[in-house]
Amino acid sequence: MRNQQNETGQISLFATQSFNEFEKNLGQTQALYSLRSQEDCLVCNVKPSNSLSRSSDPKTSKVAGEKAKVFKQTHIDRIYEALKGNGKMIPEEIAERAGMRADQVWKRRKEMADGGWIEVLEETRNGCALWKAK
Repeated sequence: MRNQQNETGQISLFATQSFNEFEKNLGQTQALYSLRSQEDCLVCNVKPSNSLSRSSDPKTSKVAGEKAKVFKQTHIDRIYEALKGNGKMIPEEIAERAGMRADQVWKRRKEMADGGWIEVLEETRNGCALWKAK
């Protein structure tokens, strides 16, 4: 690395390695990473098409993706039960009743509405749309 002063007097760091060498090294790294990712995918029998993780993710992310499928349905069930038992609520209220965080509730809004679990109403409370169990 070397320092270089620009027109405004600021000092910047510049790599002395040429751009061609950088591209060559980057290409080799990407090829090795891609090969390793394919091996990881084969080792843990995770199909990228039905997984919540990318094929290039490490094994820990793939395991976390599989666990997410389980708690995702648990979250949906908890949200639905809270709404069914308490009527119309905003996500913060749902989270409190369901024993969850508000961001976890918000994360399920689209899939629950698309799946017919909830209806998001035009009516608001504290600036947030109310949700209602279907």
